[in-house]
Amino acid sequence: MQNRYQDFFDDRALFYISNSLVSQARKGKEWLYRLTPVYGIFMMNFDWHDCRHTGPLSGKNKHICEQVGLVNITTGQLFSNKAMMYFIKLPLMEKTPEECDNILDIWIYLLKNFENMEVMPSSFAKYNIFNELGESARIAALTESERKDYDRSLKIYRDNYAIAMTERRLGKEEGRAEVRRMIAMSMLESGVDVYSVSKYTGLAVDDVLSLNSGSNG
Repeated sequence: MQNRYQDFFDDRALFYISNSLVSQARKGKEWLYRLTPVYGIFMMNFDWHDCRHTGPLSGKNKHICEQVGLVNITTGQLFSNKAMMYFIKLPLMEKTPEECDNILDIWIYLLKNFENMEVMPSSFAKYNIFNELGESARIAALTESERKDYDRSLKIYRDNYAIAMTERRLGKEEGRAEVRRMIAMSMLESGVDVYSVSKYTGLAVDDVLSLNSGSNG
């Protein structure tokens, strides 16, 4: 992440890309100069057009992500795809979660706002990767006390899960349901919510609720 504009930032990006290309050279006489494409992704916390005083751009030209490559100026066609640079300007991301209608928009929105997010926007839920990312954000946002409780419940779950997996490996059918109930009881006693207990133990929500009411009784 480049937080502030610096002179020759475009040259710096080109230097990095060039180094990656040159480093592909092989020793000996049989190298045919065949290169593997190199892609540089440069995230900027500024709009370099403003910083370089190139004049204001119209709204339709203020692209959040600018793609730069080697172009044949005469024909206007791409000359080579071996060196591609993507400049992502986070300040230009002004969309709401609901307005992010593709994966790129969502990633840029998260890059800009993730630090201040408490929950993953519901409109991102259709992509599993963002659900996993949201869970990571939720855990990272826990207070010290909440994190200790979480770690304690996770340890209990992992210990009991290891027991259950051992039972399964040994082929013992008897007692497997009881092991799941024991795991569920341990998690409930540690403050884990009913739906998470159901998810991790495989027990039905109603069964977990029954265990929970029994432990509270």
